Amino acid sequence: MKTSRQKITASRLLTGQVLVVGGTEEDGATNTTELYDPLSGNWTSVTDMSSARQYHTTSVLSNGKVLVIGGDTIYYNIMNTAELYDPSSKKWTNVANMTASRRYHTATVLTNGKVLVVGGYNGSVAQNTAELYDPLSNNWIDAGNMGSRREQHTASLLSDGKVLIVGGGINHFTAGNSAEIYDPSSRKWTNVGNMSIARMYHTASVLLDGKVLVVGGYNGSVTHNTAELYDPSSRQWTNVANMTTSRSLHTATVLSDGKVLVVGGENNAGWLDTAELYDPSSRSWTPAARMTYLRSEAAVVTLLDGNILMIGGSYRNPLKSVELYYP
Repeated sequence: MKTSRQKITASRLLTGQVLVVGGTEEDGATNTTELYDPLSGNWTSVTDMSSARQYHTTSVLSNGKVLVIGGDTIYYNIMNTAELYDPSSKKWTNVANMTASRRYHTATVLTNGKVLVVGGYNGSVAQNTAELYDPLSNNWIDAGNMGSRREQHTASLLSDGKVLIVGGGINHFTAGNSAEIYDPSSRKWTNVGNMSIARMYHTASVLLDGKVLVVGGYNGSVTHNTAELYDPSSRQWTNVANMTTSRSLHTATVLSDGKVLVVGGENNAGWLDTAELYDPSSRSWTPAARMTYLRSEAAVVTLLDGNILMIGGSYRNPLKSVELYYP
């Protein structure tokens, strides 16, 4: 990249290019954005956002535009603002504000095109609130309250259009083990059982068979190497084999063959460059190639050709390096 940055988001556009937004540079949050072209391998600076952001979310809408939501600024002021990036003009437009300020939240594009924003930290507490953004009307509406407050959780769009919310921090120092499902048709929340352990800074990956693999994370004192599988049809959790290495703030990507590539992150011993592959057919782990760099809090994107782009992150300081994994 042109700029060293961590706590970024990266989104694959409909063109196949990758938009990297905001994050933290050496001197704090930034409003800069960059575009990666996989065909040329080049990075290009594009128009700045109106606000510097870190710990935000980005969502690619059905029309190809990119919605950036929340986060906090260079002064750690938590935001309720949102902006929209238009790839055709390469310009940003401010859109309606959320009803609540949030960082460490999640944003999920639903099958109806609306965006579900869940939880996050508002500067005082983790929140149990949720809201829906409608791109057609540029309005936010209430989406009901979860049963638990949470930040640094995961959100997974299931094959039936519902959204699974897993774990996260009850506060900055204590993780939860609960899970809930949001039903867009009823706008209702339902508890769906607890994981065997509490986790935040974990990953959740929807497998080709519709089950959800939850990996690693941190409970407030210990980093985990454990993994669990959620079955939406039975609403049951099952423990699967442990990873070789405990890790949090890592990435997890479902490959075209159905395996899951888990990469980098950190644990109580420091930053990681290792990677592991989970095979759903055997429910076992095997080592994968190491990265060139130690990195945590990186962004990952699957390119149109199936290769995996690992972007930025941190190793003591923000990184500008980018790596490609060839499955």
